[in-house]
Amino acid sequence: MRHNPIWHSDTNFSLAGTDFLMAYDPEDLNRLHTTDKRFLLGKSRSMVESMVAMRDSETIKKIIDIGIYKGGSVALYALLFNPEKLVGIEYLKDPIIPLNDFIVKNKFEQKISNYYDTNQADKNELKKIVDFEFANKEVDLIIDDASHHYPETKASFESLFPILRPGGIYIIEDWGWAHWAGDEWQKSKYFPANMPSLTNLLIEISMLCASRPDVVSSLKIEHSVITVRRGTAQLESTGFELEKEYLNRGMKFNPIM
Repeated sequence: MRHNPIWHSDTNFSLAGTDFLMAYDPEDLNRLHTTDKRFLLGKSRSMVESMVAMRDSETIKKIIDIGIYKGGSVALYALLFNPEKLVGIEYLKDPIIPLNDFIVKNKFEQKISNYYDTNQADKNELKKIVDFEFANKEVDLIIDDASHHYPETKASFESLFPILRPGGIYIIEDWGWAHWAGDEWQKSKYFPANMPSLTNLLIEISMLCASRPDVVSSLKIEHSVITVRRGTAQLESTGFELEKEYLNRGMKFNPIM
């Protein structure tokens, strides 16, 4: 049975009897917490509605969620997609207790595996997780809502994009922080001014899409989300590097913003 969100406001909804509170401002996300009564979710209503549309148009059974944070995304994907396997990866060390309780309550112990204290840039650790959790190394959906830092996000993409099945989807959230309006973004409140933006990764993926449509068959750019669809090319599960795959007239790409 497919469950759809019941919206109580633009920031509150319930799904299959579980309540969610959404916040998008970094200070709100830091201040608020998941409780035993509702999950905190760092997304907007339009992002959730896009996930519902994806569920209704795609075959999504195996998912990797990079950036568990306070647990809302894992709970959302579990209830929305009812996947065969959902793997969460998180840099922070402490497990989210209400999320653990949610997994037990819904008998998701065999479906959900969460890895805390894991750096998304650690390619060796990501490989170990993938080898253990996905025997055939084919995943339907990967969502990166983790550090939003260029080197770390790029490392995760290079590690995990090859294990997507042909036609699979890789989502990078909040890519556009360097270009959002407001002093908090334009005066570097949340990210240092000298930090390369995720826009650089968008440029590299764009070049890959132009050079190798058999690797990246399409690229969709929205205000907060990049959606990358995997092509049909066979890729090695290790050693995939963007610089080796796209063409740029022999010139090396360096972060430009």
